[in-house]
Amino acid sequence: MLETATLVGRPYAGPADLAAMQALLRVGRRLADSTTNWSPGELEWGIVTDVPATDLSERVTLWSLAGRADDRPIAWTWWTPPDELDWFVEPTIDGPGIRAAILDRLEQPIRTIWTTTAHTAVIDLLAERGYERDGDGYLHFARSLDAADDPPLRLPDGFSVRAVELPRDLEERVRVHRAAFAPSKMTVEKHARVAGMPGYRPDFDLVAVAPDGTFASFCIAWLDDETGIVEFEPVGTDPAFARRGLASAVMNTAMTRAAALGAGVALVTSRGGEKGIRGTSLYRSLGFRQVRETVPFRRPA
Repeated sequence: MLETATLVGRPYAGPADLAAMQALLRVGRRLADSTTNWSPGELEWGIVTDVPATDLSERVTLWSLAGRADDRPIAWTWWTPPDELDWFVEPTIDGPGIRAAILDRLEQPIRTIWTTTAHTAVIDLLAERGYERDGDGYLHFARSLDAADDPPLRLPDGFSVRAVELPRDLEERVRVHRAAFAPSKMTVEKHARVAGMPGYRPDFDLVAVAPDGTFASFCIAWLDDETGIVEFEPVGTDPAFARRGLASAVMNTAMTRAAALGAGVALVTSRGGEKGIRGTSLYRSLGFRQVRETVPFRRPA
């Protein structure tokens, strides 16, 4: 049993800590753990797009056990102002004791905490501390990359799918993202930072191109060679080109490429509730099946 009295946290300090956080996630992915709701690529996307890199030391904490010969992190927490927390503990040692110790050592006020519905021990711990489920969360989907089951790629006349070419395509790539997620905080500078992340591959930053050269739909697929998993984050379509099968086309292209490189599983996440109906419908039509749900628990003020 781990001695949680020795649990200590330190601020995120750069790329080496990103690699340590991703290593923890890979443990969960290899175990097919139902409480592992992040992936290595999704972590990179979140770090680049959710907050400026200079703020991470104030928001992300890595936790380890003092005095152990192996001082690698066993958990990490991600605080979002003013009072929201997401967190991950290595599944092989996870338990209410570690989770409670982390909560007791946090300096920030935490009113909302995220967890998966399968993580009953955490849910029980949160209930003991006065938290209750509050609203919709996110649905996580997976599918096997068996190309024999995929229908042939079909595109409207004159449309094509290709990888972006940076920096030439940068402004148009950002434009289609902003159109798909309006109002959007994506900028040329942010996408350039995305392209600089260690897990980003330009051949998996795909766009559907209209006959006049306009980008109509897009996806980024994050291929993790160590686990054989490819994660979609994000997927979107300019509303002017909706309902033409373009998002399906870019995702199918990415899955075909990932399978050819040895990936066996594809993952994607959708909003829960009414906000996620269109995304959920798309992913189910491509053979994805729900494998977990992440939900917020809130403590009354």
